[in-house]
Amino acid sequence: MKRYLDLSQSGIRASLCMALSSFFLLAGYEFMRSSSTSLFITAYGKDAVPVATLFMPVAVIAFLFVYGILLGRFGAKWTLVATTIGSGALIAAGFVMHKAGFKLASAMLYVLREAYVVLIIEQYWSYINSKVSAEHARKLNGPICGISSLGAIAGGMTTAAFVGQLGTESLLLFAAVACIPAAIFSVWAFNIGGNPRGQATHPQSIGHKGKSNWRDVVGLSLMRREPILAWILTIVLTTQVVAAMTDFAFQGALADAIPETDARTAYLGGFFARLNMVALVLQFIAAPILLSWLRYDWINLAIPTVQIATCTWAVLEPSLVSTGAAFMTFKAIDYSLFRAAKEILYIPLSFDARYRSKELIDVFGYRFGKGGASLAVTAAVAQGVVFTAGRYAALALGAVFVWLALVIPAVGLLRRHHRGAE
Repeated sequence: MKRYLDLSQSGIRASLCMALSSFFLLAGYEFMRSSSTSLFITAYGKDAVPVATLFMPVAVIAFLFVYGILLGRFGAKWTLVATTIGSGALIAAGFVMHKAGFKLASAMLYVLREAYVVLIIEQYWSYINSKVSAEHARKLNGPICGISSLGAIAGGMTTAAFVGQLGTESLLLFAAVACIPAAIFSVWAFNIGGNPRGQATHPQSIGHKGKSNWRDVVGLSLMRREPILAWILTIVLTTQVVAAMTDFAFQGALADAIPETDARTAYLGGFFARLNMVALVLQFIAAPILLSWLRYDWINLAIPTVQIATCTWAVLEPSLVSTGAAFMTFKAIDYSLFRAAKEILYIPLSFDARYRSKELIDVFGYRFGKGGASLAVTAAVAQGVVFTAGRYAALALGAVFVWLALVIPAVGLLRRHHRGAE
């Protein structure tokens, strides 16, 4: 076992500790995801889901800019603590507002859930990428995702089992409280592993005093100097169109099949628990084996190929089962193999690339991709287009083919960069 991972290395121990932070954060996110989805559909209806998703990039931009300023002033450690505790406070405020009868609170919570979790998760990965080598990452990244998924599974199963007694609203408080142990374990990780590679001993404020430096604050300026960053951003944007369309197809089929709020929340809790169980197998078994045995470009070709099959089924036979399978397949692979492989690309890059450009790509890129897809759907609906589960699945299938088309010409770039990470 020592040969597989040397636990005497502080970077590996710190990374595993950060995985425990992710365990609690994702347990809370499952409470937040199921409850906010169900509350939003009850308040606004299933057809409003694309409209709400449209506002996610706006929230993410605000989060990213505040994050960039905090990072320059306080460094990686205290920025992570501040964003984690602050997110918990916002969730608690949303609960109070919803309890007081503010209908808009359900929309706020729906948008918030997509902004806070990805910002915090990407900070975990920025730190991990600063502490392990590419060789260790091929073995470690999958299990780190797996530990995270155990938290998500626990949250999903708890939601399914107790929402009937607790009520959908109460789960929001569980999500807020989960941010506390997440913050504690992240501090512990920094205490074990120290500051991330490349961070100045005394962080300096960057860019917040003048508008001309906003690109430095969010890491946009590095895109021109590092071609791999632009490629990752393009892939992320494309994959999130797939994510949005499979999500819309699934949510629409779910709303039709299960109209009652608590029953729908219970179904979502069980669904996401099963999703994370599938991801768990991929994380602990498939990811370490495939990343050790296969070339990175082969993995990138295989992932969209698998998605073609499930999206085709959802197109030909649209139902809760088929759309759920397409959505689950995408998410399970995204949470495991795609995530584990993508993170290796950041390891040889600079601190700003890992802590600023990465957040821009993996926070804004993820949400802008979904938001852009939502904008297109909203505009089409305004023109009288009717979207069914099958039509959403067809759009997802088209995006998968675009994804595959982007990977094929980038094979050479991936091979060169992957060798540089060794």
